[in-house]
Amino acid sequence: MPEQPPPYVPLGDVVRQLDYVCAIAPSDHDRGRKPTKRAPLAVIEQRLAELALARLHLGLPFPAPTVLCTLGQDPLEYWSATVNDGDATCADLGRLWRCHLGHGLTVVSAGSKGREQARTAMTAFVAMPALLSRFTLRILVNGPEWGTQLYMKNLAADLSVLRPLWGLPAHDPHSMVPLSRRLLVEVVHGQQSGNMARTFVNDLLRQAGLSAPAMLATAADTAKVRFVTTSRTPAAGKETALSQWRYGIRPDGTLFAVVAGGIHSLLTPGGEPRTWRAPATQNFHAAEAGRAFGRV
Repeated sequence: MPEQPPPYVPLGDVVRQLDYVCAIAPSDHDRGRKPTKRAPLAVIEQRLAELALARLHLGLPFPAPTVLCTLGQDPLEYWSATVNDGDATCADLGRLWRCHLGHGLTVVSAGSKGREQARTAMTAFVAMPALLSRFTLRILVNGPEWGTQLYMKNLAADLSVLRPLWGLPAHDPHSMVPLSRRLLVEVVHGQQSGNMARTFVNDLLRQAGLSAPAMLATAADTAKVRFVTTSRTPAAGKETALSQWRYGIRPDGTLFAVVAGGIHSLLTPGGEPRTWRAPATQNFHAAEAGRAFGRV
């Protein structure tokens, strides 16, 4: 397993193995800092259009495999001021993903936390579910906000909005997992807190408006609610899940590489950060992808 990406990666390889077009900055994620950079919606749209064209010239399939809009950040934290339409939200990213990549957005979120823009995005996803491949509402037992009435209140309000998505299958044209739903509530708990997690979920479902029979049925349906036990021992196969370099674009346009061992910036031969550039596609042939994309 290499600790650093190769000295030079052809942009064609970046396109083939691109997993992230980040709307929120992943920089400094190892230090636990909150994201400070957000790409304007127009910039994201241009990058996705360029990516779609590059994939077309490389002969890659459409819809594209899942491309994520963040690396470690909550997509619901995205917003962007527009000239004529007010603030764009995470749901507007979903529209761009659907248009240019052929699939909706994959969202893993801790919830709105009462933020108006985040709740607006949730409402839009329910009204236009084609913008969404899957929404995972992640609950951390004994997390920083655990145990407060406000935490339960905000999650229940979120779930009352998102509930209709349980009636739809997840939309991933490349997935081989059957019976998954468009909404998943994922509850992450320690080995000794399973009962507490289940009690919390029952209370949450009840406060979200489910009847007692529906609450019991939903809590037992692993396609809708999944309990995940944390362990100090890495899950089997975790290292092989990223056995090759995958790539991404930060909000500022710089390129990065991801593998199981960490995240690394791609650099030019002179040691400067490499940036995403619209590939020149004239006279482009898939067999000449490395040369046609050139060095950037």
